[in-house]
Amino acid sequence: MPRIITEDMIEQAAVKQLVEVNKYDTINCFTPEKETLPDGTGRQNKKQVVLQNILFKKLCDINPTIPVATIKTAAETLQYTPNTGDLMSINCANYQMLRTGIIVDYEINGRKESNRLDIIDYKNPLNNNFTVAR
Repeated sequence: MPRIITEDMIEQAAVKQLVEVNKYDTINCFTPEKETLPDGTGRQNKKQVVLQNILFKKLCDINPTIPVATIKTAAETLQYTPNTGDLMSINCANYQMLRTGIIVDYEINGRKESNRLDIIDYKNPLNNNFTVAR
């Protein structure tokens, strides 16, 4: 009799690989009812894919010289998903932000500053966070 491989088995194997071998963090988001919140992720609804609390904390860690208010605005920009538009163009723009960061403007002591806010720390990869939400 052939062995049946379920979607859950594939997911569990992938999670095990990411957590045990690649040292990803994990959040168990299980709730008895599918749409129940809170689920431990900080999301406002289950359709959100960005874990805003983790994103904001890591952006602050990676960009310590940029004001917190500016980082908060950038984090909100990263979480925005347009309802319309060409999916390929949207994905390309998001990819560019991940690769090169976001140019942000802010004021320090009355002086306007412009800087790049990095989303991924390529110089020190241990500053990044990789989390599996299951």
